[in-house]
Amino acid sequence: MNEYGGGETLDRLIIEGGLVVYGENRFSVAKADVIVVDGAITEIRPPSGGTGGRAAGGRATGGDGAIDGAIVINAEGKTVIPGLVNAHYHSYANLVKGLAPTVPLEEWMLYIMEQGNLLTPDDMYWNAMLGAVEMIRTGTTAVIDHLAQGRQALGAAMQAYGGAGMRACIAPMISDKTYASTLPLDDATAEELLGPPTVTPAAGLISMTVDLFREWNGRRGRLSVGFGPSGPQRCSDSLITECARLAREYGAPLHTHVLETRAQAQTAERLYGVPMVRHLDRLGALGPNTSLAHGVWLNDEEISLAADRGAIAVHNPASNFLIGSGIAPVNKYRKAGTPLALGTDGANACGNPSMFDSMKLAAMIHNRLDDAPEGWLTTEDVFRIATAGGATAFGRPARFGSISPGKRADIVILNPARSLSLTPDNSLFWQLVHGKPSDAVETVIIEGHPVMVNGVMTTVSEEKVRREALERGERIRSKFMRMKPAIDERAARLRLALRG
Repeated sequence: MNEYGGGETLDRLIIEGGLVVYGENRFSVAKADVIVVDGAITEIRPPSGGTGGRAAGGRATGGDGAIDGAIVINAEGKTVIPGLVNAHYHSYANLVKGLAPTVPLEEWMLYIMEQGNLLTPDDMYWNAMLGAVEMIRTGTTAVIDHLAQGRQALGAAMQAYGGAGMRACIAPMISDKTYASTLPLDDATAEELLGPPTVTPAAGLISMTVDLFREWNGRRGRLSVGFGPSGPQRCSDSLITECARLAREYGAPLHTHVLETRAQAQTAERLYGVPMVRHLDRLGALGPNTSLAHGVWLNDEEISLAADRGAIAVHNPASNFLIGSGIAPVNKYRKAGTPLALGTDGANACGNPSMFDSMKLAAMIHNRLDDAPEGWLTTEDVFRIATAGGATAFGRPARFGSISPGKRADIVILNPARSLSLTPDNSLFWQLVHGKPSDAVETVIIEGHPVMVNGVMTTVSEEKVRREALERGERIRSKFMRMKPAIDERAARLRLALRG
């Protein structure tokens, strides 16, 4: 640990003299000081002259240091931005990234389910810790982790986020239907390819989520729990209805995959006789606390309905591209007024959990779909979606996601000297989105606490995280590779069955 401490919110923090991106609905950019008291931003004021001058009536200092009990960070010549928010992610994936082939989701799931069975609760601790460090290093301060694991493993992931200093909401990814029942296959073919059906009763899944909520929600001011039915087609109506009811009762987010692939849209018509989002609405599961991950195959009626209900569409461009799911109709979402957030998905479906990478993709891929450039996402739009937009998926009103008085202090300081893509400083948002600002991340503050300072983590030993990940990854990889030929054979047969 260094002089900034290792986990608790500081009483008073001053970020002096940086170029600050502040405001919520509209961004302003100006050189300013940011004052943080008890983890909250209290003031954005004209600069005091840089560290080495005077601040808050205190004595002068010559660099990062303390003034009358306040920690002072010198941001002169640096850029101060709100922390990025990863609104859809799976931490289990960090130790298994690269092990599954690049195939469509329906086949890919065969590999993922087997990999998930190899993970112990201790593995999940280091999975979550590895991802937390990588996200912090790339400017992400908050994450929604849609995690399909047992109660002990969920608690281990919570402990990791707590130790890393990350703001995290775990939404246990639960389902009470077999995977086979979500596919357009007859029962005999499904059992032949996927084995006999086994399910966990809905009551136990709900009880597990409520238990996790009661133990962890609100801990350390930055840990929370949501309700996370895996996807409507994977859950009974009663499970979705109860998740929605409890999310409203507890004031928690409701987070679910929706229409990631064309096959899921076809399944919805077979199961419900109506489009999937219409079915969610009939169940009372569509509202301002609902975030819909992926949303690639919504029709125009569903997009309008989601907008009317205030549900949040979470765009995951990297994974949608990697496994061939398609391109989400983001321009249609925007025209309908649907709130937008941005996610990376798991590292096994995107390569790495850098929100800067997701922003770059989101800013590029939709332009070809709309001939009118005035309707395209601007880089400022994308940056807002990746910050304030993501924070709304944690619950409304958002407590963080912007540098504004009253918001919790989740702040990232970029040093342009670390990234040539930020030089010269021609267009800030364009360079933040299309450049490589992840190289420039120098200091990261979460809930008023500096968890990384001058490129060094203050909360955990990165070397220990790396050692654990290497050792555990080797064990998991060895076991999985012995299983892989049999999975390859089943996946090939599943592909043929789905085509037939």
